Amino acid sequence: MKSARFSHKQLLRSLPPLTLLMIMILLPAGLWALIGFGPEYATFRVIDAVQYQQTGLLSLDIEIITPGPDLTPHIMMPGRRFNLELAAPQHLELKIGQKLRGSFSGAIKDLQNGQIMMHLDPASLKIIEEPADSVSISYSYWEPVFEYLQHLKTAFIVFWWLIASLLIYRHGEQS
Repeated sequence: MKSARFSHKQLLRSLPPLTLLMIMILLPAGLWALIGFGPEYATFRVIDAVQYQQTGLLSLDIEIITPGPDLTPHIMMPGRRFNLELAAPQHLELKIGQKLRGSFSGAIKDLQNGQIMMHLDPASLKIIEEPADSVSISYSYWEPVFEYLQHLKTAFIVFWWLIASLLIYRHGEQS
C-alpha cells in the first residue's frame, strides 16, 4: 500500500513535464506553425516605409515574394503583406522598392482574430535587388505632433461638446 502511494505521488509530480513532452511530440507541424514560427528566411519587397527620428525605428510595409522553405507555407504566402517595426539597420541603407532577404520569426497573437505578430532580425537583412526607381525612406511628417496628440483629442471632444450645447441652448430659446 505504501509503495502504491509513493508511485502515485511521484507520477503526479512528473505529470506536467510528461504531458508537455507528449503534447510537443504529438502536436502536428502545421499546428505548431500556427502557434509560433521562425527563424525562417524569406525574400520580400518594401512597399512603403517611414522612419521615426526620436526612437530610431523604421515602420515597413512589406510584401512576401518568396517564403521560407517549409515552416509556415500558410502564413508566409507569396503576395501576403505585413507591417513591421524594426530598428534601423546600420550595415545597409533601406529604400522603398528594394527586394530584401531576412530572417523572420513570429507568433499568432490572437487565435480568434488571426492576428500575427511578426519580427524581422535587422542584422540578417541582405539586399537582393535594388531597382533604379527605389526611393529613400523619409522621416515621419507627423512625429512632432505625437507629443501633443492627447491634448488634440481632448480639444476635439470639448469643441464638439460646445457646439452641441450651443445648438441645444439656441433650440431652447426658440421654443
